[in-house]
Amino acid sequence: EQELFNELKKIRKFQMNDLCKADEKADANFLVCVGCLNATEVLGGIQAGLIGCEGFARARFLVGIELLGAPYRSFEDDLWQLRNSMIHAYLGRIKGRANVNISTDKEPNAKARYPQGVQVIKDGAGVEHFVVNVSAWTRDLDTAWDNLLGNLRKDEYLRVQAIAAIEKL
Repeated sequence: EQELFNELKKIRKFQMNDLCKADEKADANFLVCVGCLNATEVLGGIQAGLIGCEGFARARFLVGIELLGAPYRSFEDDLWQLRNSMIHAYLGRIKGRANVNISTDKEPNAKARYPQGVQVIKDGAGVEHFVVNVSAWTRDLDTAWDNLLGNLRKDEYLRVQAIAAIEKL
């Protein structure tokens, strides 16, 4: 079991370092968003024991959303559409939402305006915008890693599932 936690520690470090560096050093909002979407699915795949299993992308992704918490859960369908749009076409689109903004903390007052990784805001003209702040999402992923590791430490069944899934990779 210690091997599992050592392996997960390496995966976490790799993921978080890449996402943080890309967010801090590059103007690559879409690329960081793809990384956040992928990292969410990886976390869910580890917890569900489905990492590397064909045909379970949505299940992995939704378990990852659960680990991220309430702000993400309320937008799980939108985020699934965004994931598909970004992964398969590199377009930030969500059906039924005309305005999808992918931002970072580098934008003026972004932390104050977009404190969550995802939210819907209305501009001065009353137009709705679905906002993804990849800087906040990256921070939330680090917390989700804490949630995942805590769940694995206290639940033997989850540990066994995670070990079996990772050994298949």
